[in-house]
Amino acid sequence: LGQFASGVAHEINNPLFVISGKASRILRKLEKGEAYSQDDLIKELTDIKETTKRIEDIVRNLKDISGRGGNCESKVQNVYQMVKKIVSLTHERLRVHDIDLRIDVPEDLELVCNSVQVSQVLMNLINNSYQAIEKSPQDKWIQISSDIKKDKLCLCVTDSGNGINPDVQLEMMNPFFTTKEIGEGTGLGLSISSTIMQNHNGRLIFDDKSPNTKFIMEFPLLA
Repeated sequence: LGQFASGVAHEINNPLFVISGKASRILRKLEKGEAYSQDDLIKELTDIKETTKRIEDIVRNLKDISGRGGNCESKVQNVYQMVKKIVSLTHERLRVHDIDLRIDVPEDLELVCNSVQVSQVLMNLINNSYQAIEKSPQDKWIQISSDIKKDKLCLCVTDSGNGINPDVQLEMMNPFFTTKEIGEGTGLGLSISSTIMQNHNGRLIFDDKSPNTKFIMEFPLLA
């Protein structure tokens, strides 16, 4: 919860800084009695309005992902829009650590699922990737992609890491298993994510053939 709250704080602090800066600039000029052209004032206020909209979007997406947006039942969902909502809550934290987030998902891709639960799995996988590569000296990236194979839809989260030790692979889906430092993880993330995928008649798979660290959310496609 602390990590999630910290990420959301990063996302909101940046636009708040923009709003505060522009409002302070307007106030300074008015207090000094300096002229402010109508065009300049309109531009400043437009920027403030658009930045406020950014915060509104973050809060709305947060409500959707937490289940407070009334979108908890399994039904047809636009996968691209789900991914974009997650990205809106992680963008700033990844940017600060120079991690490139790539989305390779068709805008018209649809899936029957519980969007709240699937979003939780995506958030967990992105957070795991972030923690694994944030201090890496090499180029850092996370990619969310999709693939359709016969009767399966695969949603993949891949990062620039070099995979996972085979010994860890054997244990990582088990409850309370973690390789993180004390206080940094409960060991429940992958276990809960795996259970959510099973509840969707799907699977959470680690791709040990990938040269990078890759998890696959595999869903059945309805005929």
